[in-house]
This record gives sequence, C-alpha cells and structure tokens, in this order.
Amino acid sequence: MEKLTLRIKNMTCPSCISLLKIQLESIGVEVEDIKLGEATIKKPENLSLEAVEEVLNSNGFVSIADDEKLIVEEVKLAVLKLVKRQSRLNDEVKNSDFIAREVGRSYRTLSELFSRHEGVTIERYIIQQKIKRTKELLWEGELSLSQIAAELGYSSVQHLSGQFKRVEGISVSDYKNGIDSEGV
Repeated sequence: MEKLTLRIKNMTCPSCISLLKIQLESIGVEVEDIKLGEATIKKPENLSLEAVEEVLNSNGFVSIADDEKLIVEEVKLAVLKLVKRQSRLNDEVKNSDFIAREVGRSYRTLSELFSRHEGVTIERYIIQQKIKRTKELLWEGELSLSQIAAELGYSSVQHLSGQFKRVEGISVSDYKNGIDSEGV
C-alpha cells in the first residue's frame, strides 16, 4: 500500500471528516489519520490516484497541490476555529495574532496571499464566517441574539445586527421572522 498525505480544500466541519473517511474506505483506502484539511491514507496498489480524486470531487472536496492554495486553506481553517472559539479567546488576543499563530506565518504575508487568491480580505472573510455562524445559531434557536453576539465576540447586539444587515441585506429580526414563519 502506498502512503499519501492529501491536503484537502472545502473541509469545514466534523461531518466532512466523517463523510470523507467513509467514502474513502468504501473504495478500499485505509485512512490512517484525518482532520480538517488533511488526510493521511494508505492507497492499495491496484487503486489509481484518480479514483481517490474522484471520491474527493464527488463529495465537494478538492485536493490541493499548490503551496499558496494550501496556505489559504490553512487560513480558512484558522478563521473557522477562531469563530467557533471566539467567546473563549482572551480579549487581548487579536484576530490577526490568532491566525498568524495558527498558520505559523506573519499576518502580513497571510493577508496578502489570502486577498490575492480569494479576492477578499481576511477581515471580510472573518465577518462572513461570523454571519454564517449567526445564521446557524439562529436556526438552532437555542440562544438569544445577545448570547449569540457574546459567543461570537461582538461588543454589542447592535454591532452584530449592523454587520448582519450589511452582509445579508436584511435585518436580523427579518431573518429570524423568516425562520419562525417556516415553523422552525
């Protein structure tokens, strides 16, 4: 068996890990280790690398060979980690310091690289991910808007509401009303 480490784009949650592990094993690949953005596998000799790539692609994932794209993916994963842990991070830790530490490169380098490849700044991407997480938490319906604001590190509900409106084009209350009218 040939041992390979795959760098994988679009892995964003634990469900992605579970799905990919199951799919790879279904074609005879032994998954040694798998985490967000990376899988170490043992590929049988009789199985082509194209078959592995097909499993990735058919599930919305992409193998990354380019070093710069790999770094951009590492930034995205760091941002997801940041958003999910925001309320538990020390208020003294800046987003830029957190991301630079997670990726192991200077923030300036990461920022230039990210903007060039994604067409958006890291700061804008963080806001987009926070709003995406806000929508998820609103759908779950377990937290109040003030709890969500605190969870995501916003200084106030008004700050979260303002960013939500700028990103989504509707107010948080209109979005929440839409959820409630769907019977969720």
